[in-house]
Amino acid sequence: MQLKELSSVKKILIPRFDSHGDIILFSGFLTALVEKLPEAEITILVRAGHEQLAPLLVGNIKWVTTQIFPYKPFDVDEIGELKQLLSILDEGSWDVLLTTCQIRTWLDFVVAAKLKGVIRYAIGGYTPTADWVKGLLNWLSLSDETLWEHYVEVEESSHEIEKYAKLYERIFNCDRTIPLPKLDINEETDVQAKVIIEGLGLEADGFFVCLPAGSHNISIKCWPPERFVELLLQIQKEMSLTPLLIGHDTEVDVLNFVVGKIMDNGGRASMWVGQNGKLHHLAAIMQKAKFYVGNDSGPMHMAAAVGVPTVGIFGGGYWPRFLPVGQYSVGVAAVLPCFGCDWECTFEDAPCVKNIKVGDVLETVKSVMSGTVFNGNMHLVPHQLCHDTIKYITKAHNQYTRCKSARNKLAHNIACSAVVNSKIIPKKSSACTALHNFINSICKTLSL
Repeated sequence: MQLKELSSVKKILIPRFDSHGDIILFSGFLTALVEKLPEAEITILVRAGHEQLAPLLVGNIKWVTTQIFPYKPFDVDEIGELKQLLSILDEGSWDVLLTTCQIRTWLDFVVAAKLKGVIRYAIGGYTPTADWVKGLLNWLSLSDETLWEHYVEVEESSHEIEKYAKLYERIFNCDRTIPLPKLDINEETDVQAKVIIEGLGLEADGFFVCLPAGSHNISIKCWPPERFVELLLQIQKEMSLTPLLIGHDTEVDVLNFVVGKIMDNGGRASMWVGQNGKLHHLAAIMQKAKFYVGNDSGPMHMAAAVGVPTVGIFGGGYWPRFLPVGQYSVGVAAVLPCFGCDWECTFEDAPCVKNIKVGDVLETVKSVMSGTVFNGNMHLVPHQLCHDTIKYITKAHNQYTRCKSARNKLAHNIACSAVVNSKIIPKKSSACTALHNFINSICKTLSL
C-alpha cells in the first residue's frame, strides 16, 4: 500500500542517527515529503546536537533527540536513556515509520520492533536480525518478527540521493526528482554572519572557506595538513582570495598549524572556530564565500546546500555514496582497487587520500570556478602508482577482506554481544576481546 492512498496518515517518524552531513543530504527528501503530505506531522529522531539543523531545514518538522550512540554496541549504562526513548515512542501514536539509512543500527531495530502496529518502510533489503539484537529485543519484551513490511532494494554503493529517490518512488508509486539539499538562512542569521566576517577582516566574495580537519570520527580520511598549506598558498597567489579556515573547537590544533605555516610563508589567513549551537552561523558564513575546498565532511555538504561551489577531497571508504551534490559540486578522488572498505583500511593510513596531489585539487577548484560541471559530481585523478603496486594492493585488500570476515564471524560466535540469553552483559568477555585483538593483529600483519 502506498502512502498516497493513506489519507489517514497524520504522523510519520524518521530515525536519523547519523551525522550532520548525512541529514543535510537527506533534506531534499524531507522537502519532497512535506510537499506531498502537507498535513502530516513529520518527526525526525536524531542524536542530541543534530537538532541544530532545524532552523536551516524545511519547516513543519518536529525534532526528538536521544543521547544514545547506536554505532557502537549497546551499553548497559544507556538503559535509562533507552527506556526514556521507548516511552516517547509509546506516546507518539505514529502511522508510518521510515527507516532511511541503509546501514541499520541496533537502535533502528529496536524502534521498528517497538512500533509494531505502524506501516514500516526501510531502505535496503532484508537482513537477518543479529542474535545479540534478538536478545536485546527479547529482554525489552519486543518481538523480532517482521520488523519492516516494506523493503526498498537499492544498490549499496549508489549515492544516498539515489536511494531516497527510490524510497519516494516506492511509497508514493510515482517517479519524481528529489530536490537537491538546500539550507535556508534567515535574515537575522545573515546579519550575524556579516558581523562575524567583518570582524575577521574579510569581505564578502573576497574569501573562500577551507576545512582541513572535520573528520575526527574517522581521522584517516583527512588530507594531510601540509598539503592544505601548499594548496591555500597557491590559491591565494593565483586567485587573490583569502582562506578562511573553519573547524570545531576540538580541531584548533590543526587549524593553528595550517594558519601558522601560511603566515610563515608570507601568506594570509583567517580562522573561525565554531562551537555547539553555531551551525546556522557556519552555514551563513559559507554562503558568502567564493567557494569551499576541504575534506569530505558535514561542512562540505553544508557548503553545497547553501549554493556555494564545493570541492571535497575523498578517499575510498564509502565511495561514492556521499559525494557533494549541486551543479558546481565535486569530489576529487584517486581510485584504488581497495575502494569501498568502509574505512576499515587494509593499510591503516588511507593511502587513497594521501595519493591525491595538490595540483589535482587546485586544478579542480579552478575548473569548478570557471563553470565546469563534472559528470556524476566526481573528478577522478591519476593515482600515480605503478602496475606492481596496484597488483599488490589488490591482493592485500582481498586477503584482508577475507580475514576481517572470519574475525567478525568468530567474534560473533563466542558471544561478542551485549545481550545473551535475555540477560544484559555490560562488557565483552575477556576471551572474546583476546580473540578479537588476535584476529586484528593477523589482519594488520597481512596488510604489510
